[in-house]
Amino acid sequence: MSQKIENFWYSNSLWKWLLWPLHGLLWLLTMGRFYAYRQGWFKQYQSAKPVVVVGNISIGGTGKTPFIIWLVKQLQEQGISAAIISRGYGGKAESYPLTLSSDTRVEECGDEPFMMYQRLHIPIVVDPVRSRACQYVEQHFDVDVIISDDGLQHYALARQVEIVMIDGFRHLGNRLLLPFGPLREPAARLKSASLVLMNSGEPRADVNQLSIAPVALVNMVSGERCTIEQLPFQECYGVCGIGNPKKFEHTLNQLPITFSMKTFADHHHFEAQDFADLTDQPIIMTEKDAEKCRAYAQDDWWYLEIDLVPNEQARVVIEHWLQEIKKRVGL
Repeated sequence: MSQKIENFWYSNSLWKWLLWPLHGLLWLLTMGRFYAYRQGWFKQYQSAKPVVVVGNISIGGTGKTPFIIWLVKQLQEQGISAAIISRGYGGKAESYPLTLSSDTRVEECGDEPFMMYQRLHIPIVVDPVRSRACQYVEQHFDVDVIISDDGLQHYALARQVEIVMIDGFRHLGNRLLLPFGPLREPAARLKSASLVLMNSGEPRADVNQLSIAPVALVNMVSGERCTIEQLPFQECYGVCGIGNPKKFEHTLNQLPITFSMKTFADHHHFEAQDFADLTDQPIIMTEKDAEKCRAYAQDDWWYLEIDLVPNEQARVVIEHWLQEIKKRVGL
């Protein structure tokens, strides 16, 4: 995506009003499809297990992957087991469904499922057809809940819970639908979601908000883990290939270091030559990006381990929802 297009998407340019009639047509088509599935005019696969979809109505950079990892851990603390299904964006497997294992390569499954498997070691099934992945989980794994990574717009899979993530820095941009803005679905779609979470941004007590807290640095070669109070350097490069690099930059600003940023497109397939000019200082990457660079990582390359912290309003809502899920699965 060119910088000019991105700037237009996330600005209040008066030119957007010229595109409003076309946006209106897309609005009718998009919401018409949503209501057609809701009314049962199109076939949906109804799983016997509760399905939780974690997605967004805008493209890129809303923090779905860290939230899913956090969510699975919250479910596990309640005694609820989970499996994850994902499209596996950026990966290319020989056949689907693909069940992740210790032998699965990131090139097969995509960076996000790979990272989630490394952190959680739970059943993760990749398939562009979400309903097929869901059926595969039901047939092969004894779990309580199925979590769909993304897939908010994949209505062929029925769901009991929809959690929508919003980038707290970019919000909804110019609020126009693709290709005129960053939205996959109109902002009105948020009203039907079970839970809307704002990820990062300026602290607000009146919304369900998550903040990103840096926890530690993990060395990509040795596995050494350094807490924020034990950082072994004061200057470094920050490298990322995510939807909103400013979010990673904001997190690095919480560390007692100075850094220079080098950014790449979301889901960038890193190669060793991408780092040819970054040899004089240590490197800090996102955990998702680090998984794609381990084959040629250097001794002074690290990834940032983070945690998500809900504000009080979000904590109450999420706790209530967890208890409802617990009742639904009979625990």
